Amino acid sequence: MQIFNMKKLLALLLLFGIVGCSNEKETVPASSHSMILSCKYNPSALYTDKLYFSEDMSSISRTSNNKNIKSKSYTTEKMSLDEYIVKGTKTVVDINKNETKYPDSNLYVLNKEGSKYWILYYFEDYYTDPFRFMVCNQ
Repeated sequence: MQIFNMKKLLALLLLFGIVGCSNEKETVPASSHSMILSCKYNPSALYTDKLYFSEDMSSISRTSNNKNIKSKSYTTEKMSLDEYIVKGTKTVVDINKNETKYPDSNLYVLNKEGSKYWILYYFEDYYTDPFRFMVCNQ
């Protein structure tokens, strides 16, 4: 009787292990895109974010294979041929954990570096001391 229960338990654990380790595909926005960038925080990062640009390059949809990151949408403002300001809602949390949201804020600068690479910098201090957020490739 004990061996039979152990076999059932082992079968259930294997089933849950296989289902729990399934690789879910990230959802891709349904519209057509002019450009898709694959981005990482650093070259050895486990997770990859995808940036989907609208036909006219005026908006971006961001998805991630990290289940803790929700899909987001941004708007863009063209600065030059290879440089865009990425705008969205900036959320600031104070010491008392109160959230304040600032819509249509300048969040990042997307800058083309070379033929296939784009660098996403934080907008704040971009002109004086640029700080990289993610590296992307086409």
